[in-house]
Amino acid sequence: MTPRRVLVAPLDWGLGHASRCVPLIHALLAQGHPVVVATRGGALALLQQEFPELPVVALPAYAPRYSRKGSLFTALFFQLPKFLWVIHREHRSVARLIQDHGIDFVFSDNRYGCWSRHVPSVFITHQLAIVLPKPLRWAEGLVRYLNHRQIRKFTHCWVPDYPDQSLSGKLSDARGLRVNFIGPLTRFERPSTLTGESLDVLAMVSGPEPQRSLFLARILAVLRETGCHFRILAGQPEESASTPVEVLPHLPTNALQELILSSRLVICRSGYSSLMDLSELGKAMLLVPTPGQTEQLYLAAWWEANGWAVTCHQEELSATRVRHVLQNPHPLRPKLPEKTNLNALISRVLAHTP
Repeated sequence: MTPRRVLVAPLDWGLGHASRCVPLIHALLAQGHPVVVATRGGALALLQQEFPELPVVALPAYAPRYSRKGSLFTALFFQLPKFLWVIHREHRSVARLIQDHGIDFVFSDNRYGCWSRHVPSVFITHQLAIVLPKPLRWAEGLVRYLNHRQIRKFTHCWVPDYPDQSLSGKLSDARGLRVNFIGPLTRFERPSTLTGESLDVLAMVSGPEPQRSLFLARILAVLRETGCHFRILAGQPEESASTPVEVLPHLPTNALQELILSSRLVICRSGYSSLMDLSELGKAMLLVPTPGQTEQLYLAAWWEANGWAVTCHQEELSATRVRHVLQNPHPLRPKLPEKTNLNALISRVLAHTP
């Protein structure tokens, strides 16, 4: 197959969208397709560390601000005009990138503006349905319709989940939309041999401010109180150092996988990319959803209901709770079908590129 010049554009809302593009980029490069990376902030820093040889382009930043207190949905609702303007700007940016870099194909991970009428595109998302707060559940049908309308602007939609044994529950309900379920996207590989667990707890902090810093401060205080052996990953690939000795700003994929495998328990947000990664590595999880973040609240409840993880709200997180979870292990991971052949998927979709 003739090499295609591919643009990969993950959302800059935390690090999860960028991290699950890592296996996609590896597969594209292995097949000889030149890749251009386009995103912003920590997502861009993460991919630059993973692929320092690739050309990178900064797209407009969404830069969401979560509320310190009160309704997160209200805070995001009032930022909606800004988000719509970013989508418009990134759509114009992609049009220029296609022309300037000779792009033949676009992979967009949750960036609604990264499509073109001139080249094929894939939209990657697990969120076909959007969970609203209880007082607004009546509007979920309308929001679903508008979401699907935007997704249909892309040539293809890939859902990193299974159609039957769903990791994302009702979020990936594809009724009314043509999609391809491609199975989980994770940058990690489950090892063939067991690794010794020398660390009691690894806490992974991520997400937009100010909640990222609030979570970091709370988890640091809680874990110090437990007296256990722990490390905290601060989710800051753009930072080179961090003050507390127990806190690491960021780790490359191989080092992070080793650290996860060496930990008895992982405490993290219930972002979908983190769930895909940790289920692949078979680690016990204590999920602490971002306060007011309806998607993470739903995913945490879904995983706990299926027996795949333990969850607690951020205000309930305590040394006693952590000790209890360490002493009462739960089933380590869902039983999943065989992983989808990502290389075959890419070959198939790019083979139809003009």
